[in-house]
Amino acid sequence: MTAAAAAGLAGCRPTTILVRRIKQGVAEWFRLQLKEKTWKGLKEHTTEGWNIGPVPYGYLPDRVPHPSPFKAAQGRTKTRLALDPDRAPVVAQIYTWRTEDKLGVNAIVARLNADPGTYPPADPAAGWSLGGVSAILGNPKYTGYQVFGRRRRGRPVPADQWHWSPAPAHPQIIDRATWDTAQAAGMPDKAADAYRARIRQQFITLYGERETLTAQLDALDKDPGRHGTNPALLDELPELATRLDDLPERLQAELFAAFDIQILWNAPMKQATFFVTITGTTPGIVATLLDRAGDNDTATAGTSTDPDQAPASTSTFSVPTRSGIPVKYLRGQ
Repeated sequence: MTAAAAAGLAGCRPTTILVRRIKQGVAEWFRLQLKEKTWKGLKEHTTEGWNIGPVPYGYLPDRVPHPSPFKAAQGRTKTRLALDPDRAPVVAQIYTWRTEDKLGVNAIVARLNADPGTYPPADPAAGWSLGGVSAILGNPKYTGYQVFGRRRRGRPVPADQWHWSPAPAHPQIIDRATWDTAQAAGMPDKAADAYRARIRQQFITLYGERETLTAQLDALDKDPGRHGTNPALLDELPELATRLDDLPERLQAELFAAFDIQILWNAPMKQATFFVTITGTTPGIVATLLDRAGDNDTATAGTSTDPDQAPASTSTFSVPTRSGIPVKYLRGQ
């Protein structure tokens, strides 16, 4: 055994360790006992109606000599709350706006700051703030009861764990029902939150669809086949002397295939975009298909094959081609 180890062992006397542990236990017992007595004293203080902490806005301090003669001789006092005739109506108005007019805290702050003469703020230099109005709306002392234990270690405590005086201890500005209504107005609306969540999710979905459609349109714009189309090909297309939907379905399908029709559907906007491809061979293919439909279904250059028959009146409709030029079909009336 080394000399250092021997010296360390010699310093660990059993009596020293025992005394140290006893002192630690007594200190812990004293701490807990002091905490218990302090908490009990504060609760009794509240039960008797004495104010703890700063005087709320709307009240004035009514200081009385301390009941203990020893502390009274030291000039110490206790405080009850008395109405402030100038500011108590402001508190009542704030609760009216909140509970009856259903105003939010921001709207209440704006109204108060708009007329500081009628609604004097606690700090005239700073004016009304969100924190000040929220503190008034959350303070149960305005019901006339003294309340203690709303915060512990800087954190809010559930309302069912607060200590209320058994009877009103000072003049009330609002009743308990009004205060409860104001608290309910400040609670989160689960239905509204769920509705907002659905709207956000729908927005995300629609935004994703929009990005997808934009990408598809960009890809079509970059398609070489969309550019360089000869507009003169439109004049080479044969014209229909009958309604398109009067043609046999098989022939309609072949015509659609000849134009390579593509449809881009935008579900949220309920809008369809048609793309038609016209190449140098398209007019010949379409003419061949229409010839197969029979002489009664086709005509060329908008004239009838019967010299004794007057030309048919026509109306037109169009769809955009890949070059942005409409393709016209003539439908017999």
